Amino acid sequence: MSIIKQVKMKITFIAAILLISVNISNAQTQPPKGPAANKAIKAYSAGDIDQLAKDLPAMVSAFPTHPFTIFFKAFVADRKDNNVQEALKGYSEVIKAAPDLMEPYLYRAIIFNEKGMYEKAIEDMTNAIKNDDQKQSNLYTLRGEIYDYAGKQNEAFADFKQAILISPSIAKNYRGLKSTSFSINKNEEAAAILKKAIEGTEAENAGVWAVWADINLRTKQFSVADKAFDKSISLSAAHHTTTEQPDANTYNSAAIAALNTNNISKAKQLAEKAVAVSPKDHIYYCNRAEISYSDKTWEEVYTWAQKALQLNPKSARANMLMAVGVKLTNRGDALSKQYEYKSKQLQAEGVQD
Repeated sequence: MSIIKQVKMKITFIAAILLISVNISNAQTQPPKGPAANKAIKAYSAGDIDQLAKDLPAMVSAFPTHPFTIFFKAFVADRKDNNVQEALKGYSEVIKAAPDLMEPYLYRAIIFNEKGMYEKAIEDMTNAIKNDDQKQSNLYTLRGEIYDYAGKQNEAFADFKQAILISPSIAKNYRGLKSTSFSINKNEEAAAILKKAIEGTEAENAGVWAVWADINLRTKQFSVADKAFDKSISLSAAHHTTTEQPDANTYNSAAIAALNTNNISKAKQLAEKAVAVSPKDHIYYCNRAEISYSDKTWEEVYTWAQKALQLNPKSARANMLMAVGVKLTNRGDALSKQYEYKSKQLQAEGVQD
C-alpha cells in the first residue's frame, strides 16, 4: 500500500498576467490623443475586455494604423474572440512597428507557450522584461514557468530567485523556486532562501510558510514540516478571507507530515479538510482511506474508498483501495478480487490515480 499521494499543483500561467501593470505609458511609442483612444485605453487598463471591444471601433475609425489600435484589435481577438491566428498576426505587426512596447511580446509569448513553442515564448518574454520599465516580478515568474515547461530548470530557478528579490511577499515565486530546485540539486539553496524569508520579512506570510513546510516534507524533515504547516494554517485562519485560506493540496501535504510524525488523528483531520475544500476530487478521498489503512481502521478504509470510487469509478487507486477495504471488512473475497482485477486492468491501460 503506497503512502498517501502528494498532489502536484501546476502554477497558473494566465492568472499571473492579471497582476501585471499596464506599461504602455512608459514606452517610447505613445498612445494617440483623443476621446476614442482615451476610452479604449481606460477599458484596457481596467481589464474590461467587453468595454474595450465596444470602444474599439471608434478608435479604429480615428487611428486605423496606430500600433495601439492594432494591439487592442489583437488583444480582443485573443482574449475575447479566441481567434489565435488573428491575435498572432496583430501582435507581430505591433512588434514590428513599435518594438519598444512590452505587452505585445507578453501576449505573443503566452500564445507561443500554449502552443508548446517554448523557445519563441522565452525570446518574447525576454523582450517583454527588457521593455518593462517597472521591473515587475511577475514577468520573471512567467518566464520562469516557461523555462520550466521547456525543461530548463536552471534558468527557471534563476528567474524565480529574481522574482523573489523584487517581490519577496509573493508565495508563488517561492513555490516555483521549490518545484525546480529538486531536479537540479538546488534544494538546499531554495531551503536557505525560504528560511531567510520566514525568519525575516515574511514571518507572517502563510503562503511562504506553506512552501517552507513543503520543501521540508520533500526532504523528509517531517517534524519541521509538521510545525511549519501548523504555522501556515494558523496564519491563514487569522486572515479570514477566502483567498488566504489553505487549498486542498496544503491540507493534504500537512496530513502527510502529521502521518509521518505518528499523529494519526491529526492526519485524519487534515485529510478531511482537504476533502472539504475539494469535495469532487477522488484523490483526497483515497488519501484519507490510506491514512486509515495505516492505523488498521478497516471500516474507514472501506467507507472512504467507496466515496472515492463513487466520484471516479475508473480510478485504479480507488478500485485497489476498495478491494482492500472489502477484504479486510469481510465483505467477500470474490467481490474484493473483482475490484482488484479492475484496478490492475486500469493500470495496464495506463491509469494510476
